[in-house]
Amino acid sequence: MCTECVGATDPDPEFAAELRRWRAVRQLSQLELATRAGTTQRHISFLERGRSRPGRTVVVRLAESLDLTATETDTLLHAAGYAPTDEARRPSKHPAGCPLCSLTGELSLGMFYRALLLGRTRPE
Repeated sequence: MCTECVGATDPDPEFAAELRRWRAVRQLSQLELATRAGTTQRHISFLERGRSRPGRTVVVRLAESLDLTATETDTLLHAAGYAPTDEARRPSKHPAGCPLCSLTGELSLGMFYRALLLGRTRPE
């Protein structure tokens, strides 16, 4: 492998520092965090020292275990090199399950053909 490929797979030290910081803020030991997140103390140790690269689901489980807000979770995801969660991008002015948010979200993901919404009522 070339040095660029090896460098691309190396863990990000920013994530390690963020994880250590949040664990210290919540006053949790590595064992307590590992138990809450459903992983091992060794894995937490490797993540905090930058010896392991976390998967997206692991980052989300750690954020939930640390009781982080959506914005804080997105910061942790970004530090690990992942895109933000869908919940943080959902407009807060619409309630969860809003049909308009659901439709525009599906359209933006390319799940349906592009459509034009013309009226407020359904055609009969």
